[in-house]
Amino acid sequence: MEGTSPHLNIEKSYYEDQIRAIHGSLRNDGIDVSYILFREGYDRERTRQNTLSEQTLREHDMYERISNTLKALDFDVPSGSRILQRALDVYVEEYVRTLRVHRAAHNVLKSLVPSHMLGLVSNFAYPPCAYRVLDMFDLRPFFWAIAVSGKWAGGSLHLSSLSTLSPSSM
Repeated sequence: MEGTSPHLNIEKSYYEDQIRAIHGSLRNDGIDVSYILFREGYDRERTRQNTLSEQTLREHDMYERISNTLKALDFDVPSGSRILQRALDVYVEEYVRTLRVHRAAHNVLKSLVPSHMLGLVSNFAYPPCAYRVLDMFDLRPFFWAIAVSGKWAGGSLHLSSLSTLSPSSM
């Protein structure tokens, strides 16, 4: 999928809209923090998580990112909270609007399906986003198995776990 390069200049990309959407959702849920303070805290936590991900090869947790950002700002919102679920849902709305699938993707996948059992491994930290993107572009039917890293404890897939995947376990 195009539009997911980690080398984007995030100041001039969709990133700002995503952070504003998260902040707006949190404010709607009664968390009264200025956008500037939230953005600075979010950026610090994002940098911390990205550094940790590079060291451990484990994908970051979006719930934890927002929860830790809020904790640093003296708001105690547990990572499993419905408040965070709503904030991540608006984040996803902004994110998926930026994605495009290569125009040849469907034809390539259609040509492979008759002779291959296709699987997809994704590093999405927030599984509902991965499935939303697959459904939005009508890609899910091409894959026999789909593994999203955010579904596994620690957000990391190991090759040993892929052999046990089947459509019924998705």
